Amino acid sequence: GKRALLIEAGPYGTTCARVGCMPSKLLIAPAEAAHSVDRFGAFGLAVDGPVKVDGRAVMARVKRERDRFVGFVTRGVDGIRAADRIVGRARFVDDTTLRVDDHTTVKAARVVIATGSSPTYPAAWKALGDRLVTNEEVFDWDDLPQSVAVFGPGVIEGGRLQDYINGMLNNRPIEALQKPFVAIAAERQTNRMTIFNRGKRDPD
Repeated sequence: GKRALLIEAGPYGTTCARVGCMPSKLLIAPAEAAHSVDRFGAFGLAVDGPVKVDGRAVMARVKRERDRFVGFVTRGVDGIRAADRIVGRARFVDDTTLRVDDHTTVKAARVVIATGSSPTYPAAWKALGDRLVTNEEVFDWDDLPQSVAVFGPGVIEGGRLQDYINGMLNNRPIEALQKPFVAIAAERQTNRMTIFNRGKRDPD
């Protein structure tokens, strides 16, 4: 008999489906497939020539499947009555009262806070400009990069994406980053850093 109310300030779809666990696994899958060729010999199998990675095809599949996963969530939200959904950012007025932006006051016996997550990084890294990419942008790539450095102790950046890059870019490390402040910040702020190269490095 209790009524539930959903308050959301951002896009529906969940962190996991939009920019987290699910799309990261979609990147790992082709990496594992490409890497599995290294084990063919143990089974008496052989491949005539190296595995070719079509970066655009890989990312097209990632985005297509990511959007399908998000669609499952958004369709579920669409099924919730409009009266039980509010768009806005809530703040506590007291233990049982929420104020949504400046337009709605909600009285609730219980409140469940599910904030999701957002990336964080040292302020000095902003100097990297558009070369700084977080998990909120990486799944919108149209193609795989020629080279990339992955920083982060988190599940998404530090673990899953490093696994993906290791498989897709063949684990060929490039030289250390040229910006000293980046290297120092990385050492202080993260416990994992991986740099991989897919081809010739852009001299810029």
